Amino acid sequence: MEPSLMANQLTEVTIHTNQIPSSQILPPHTLPANHYKLQQLPTSYSILQNSSPSTRDPVNSTILLYPASDSNLSLPELLNETIPSNDINPVNIKSIRGNGLAVTLHTENEVDKLKLIIEENVTLKSAITSKIPSKRNPSIILYNLPSFLNEDEIPQALKFQHNLDFPLNPSFNFRGSSSNLRNWVFEAPAQILNSIKQTNKILIGWGMYRLSEFFHIKRCNFCQAFGHTTKECTLQVPSCGTCAGHHLTSNCQSSLKYCVNCYESNLYTGTDHQNYHSAKDRSCPFFQAAIQHYRTTRDYI
Repeated sequence: MEPSLMANQLTEVTIHTNQIPSSQILPPHTLPANHYKLQQLPTSYSILQNSSPSTRDPVNSTILLYPASDSNLSLPELLNETIPSNDINPVNIKSIRGNGLAVTLHTENEVDKLKLIIEENVTLKSAITSKIPSKRNPSIILYNLPSFLNEDEIPQALKFQHNLDFPLNPSFNFRGSSSNLRNWVFEAPAQILNSIKQTNKILIGWGMYRLSEFFHIKRCNFCQAFGHTTKECTLQVPSCGTCAGHHLTSNCQSSLKYCVNCYESNLYTGTDHQNYHSAKDRSCPFFQAAIQHYRTTRDYI
C-alpha cells in the first residue's frame, strides 16, 4: 500500500513554539537551491506553487472521454490525428474502463476548450462522448483490526451499530501498527460519515476499535512534497521529513524538527510559516492545504 494513502495514520507531532537556539537554526545552504522548483512539477494534487497553501485555489480539472458507439475505437489514435496534444497540454492522461480516457488539464477553462474542440469537429463529435466526473463520497478508516476477522464482519458491524440501510463496501485495507493488524477504508455518503464520526469507535466481536475520516493524500517520503508519491519523485537528493536534512527520514538522528515545505515556502515565496515541526505534522499549513484540496474532490452534501 502506498504510504501516501496513510494520511490519517500519521503520528501527531508537537509544534515547537519555544525559542530555538540560533545554533540549531538551519542556514539556507542546507537545502539545494533547485529543490523547491523541482517539487513544482505538474501533478494532480499540486499544492506547492508560488503561493501560500492556505489561500491557493485547487488546481487541475478532469474530463472523461469515451467512444460514442464503437467500443474498439482507439481514442489516443483518433485524438492524435485530430488534436495536437500541445494545443491542450494535458497534465495527465489515464486509461479508464470502457476504453475511455481520463484527461486532466490545468483549469476548468481548458476543459471547456477541449469540449468545444470536440463539439466543433464533425469526426470527433460523432465518435467521442465526454463527461465531467462526479465527486466521490468521503471515506472512513477503521484502525488496527485483527487480520483474523472475517471481511464480512466489519461492514455488518457498521451497519448494525449505526442503523444503516445497507452495508458499506470496503475500498481497500493495508497494514496496521503491526503485521497482524489491518486498517480498513470504506467510502460513505456524507450523512453516514457524520453519524459514524460522532462515535469515533466501533465494537466488533469483543474488541473496540478506533475510526475516523480518511483523507486520500499524496505526500512523497523522499522529498516531502505533497502532490506525488516517492515512486513519482524526480529529485535526486532526499529531504528528511523530520529535520529537513539531506538524508532519508528513516536515517535521521536529529532531535530538532524542521519542516522543509514551510522553510522553502518562506524562502521562495515570502510566507511566514512556523518551521519547527516535522513535514508530516497535521498542523502544518501544507498538510492542511492538502486536506482542503482533497475535500473539494468529495461530496459532503
